[in-house]
Amino acid sequence: MFDADRESPQIPGDLMPESIAKELQMEISRILGKRGTHFPGSQPVSFQASHIEENLERRDYFVCEKTDGLRCLMFCILDPEGNEAVFLITRENQFYRVPNFHFPLYNQDENTCHNGTIIDGELVLSKNPNTGVKELRYLMFDCLAINQLNLTAKPLHKRLGYLDQEFFKPYFKLRSNHPKECEVFPFKLNVKPMHPSYKLPKLFDQLKYLGHISDGLIFTCCETPYIFGTDPTLLKWKPAEENTIDFRIHLNIPVYVDEDVDERDPDRTYPNYDAQPTIELHVWHGDNSRGESTYTYFADLSVTPEEWEKLKALEQPLEERIAECNKEGDEWHILRFRDDKTNGNHVNVVKNVAPA
Repeated sequence: MFDADRESPQIPGDLMPESIAKELQMEISRILGKRGTHFPGSQPVSFQASHIEENLERRDYFVCEKTDGLRCLMFCILDPEGNEAVFLITRENQFYRVPNFHFPLYNQDENTCHNGTIIDGELVLSKNPNTGVKELRYLMFDCLAINQLNLTAKPLHKRLGYLDQEFFKPYFKLRSNHPKECEVFPFKLNVKPMHPSYKLPKLFDQLKYLGHISDGLIFTCCETPYIFGTDPTLLKWKPAEENTIDFRIHLNIPVYVDEDVDERDPDRTYPNYDAQPTIELHVWHGDNSRGESTYTYFADLSVTPEEWEKLKALEQPLEERIAECNKEGDEWHILRFRDDKTNGNHVNVVKNVAPA
């Protein structure tokens, strides 16, 4: 059933109304010089054997561990009143304003702040090695813009250089100089370590020291620009046991037949909410012409009576919720709910991960 170590982090901020989100989306598009206001974050493709010769042997790559966290962009900007504002942006293009943060500019007064900086990273619950307590961290792995300067056309090492020099070092210096005042920050930040792809064995040796779950590797090309949406050069590798699929679940409630009632009476049958339902996993086929999400049945979720009792004890809605599942033998099991996602994985992704 649920994997307690895969608890999804919660964004410590307020969800912005659609009107404000649209304004922020337009501002990001202006800074990045991109068309449209869709989520600008890059998306990897699944690693194939052919990528070794076609990508890794022909171009320079960095590799890092794939964090099992919540993908978010960070947007630092001045609000209409001139106050520092920090937003986290989910893959669903929702904006959360995160309070009590301050990010000073490099080599300037500590009271200065960023205005038009966009960072790529993941929010994760990581165990503190000193206390053993889980704490919220934002692991940064790319930089799209620094203070209105669009970096997306630059190669990876340049983008990472800006991220470290212009954003992380001033933040780290502030925390070092004012540890007490910075305790109000809702989470800590780190730059995710990157290694040349030929140093993969070194990375594997370091995985055991991580304070969070890693469910694979990400290979990022050093020579290409930052791509909005699917990037065919950005490669995601996951071991077989970590291959998971996000489905939408549907509860098939058993029907009770009252034999003492006449067959012609419509009240003879009714839903039996006391019985354990069959939980179906549905796969997403995209949106239809009316903009409605379309789903079809894929498989049943394996749920024991004991697991069903645990689900009921959550006292949370289950119908049409997105659930991350893995397959053990011929059975599908739920790992966690993905309330950060509006839809499950597309059918094309499902075919690649779990071919028939």
